[in-house]
Amino acid sequence: MKRWLSFPSVQILLCVAVYALIGWRMGAFALVFASPLLAVAIARPIINLAGNSRHRLRAHVWLPVHGTHRTARRRFLSNAGH
Repeated sequence: MKRWLSFPSVQILLCVAVYALIGWRMGAFALVFASPLLAVAIARPIINLAGNSRHRLRAHVWLPVHGTHRTARRRFLSNAGH
């Protein structure tokens, strides 16, 4: 269960579910006062979600071609003549 709570999308879903529960139980007036709390609670998971998607995109683009151009085709010259 702890593994699931570490995903940012699950954290956002839980925050929105709690916010919807507050709105359903206490009415629209409570939503007005709870909306800054929702923004604070969701800000960190959204930043983590954006960072994770950036890393996933970089891995998707660069891992298949890693080592095929510059790394594998470098020529090392010896300093035997000096």
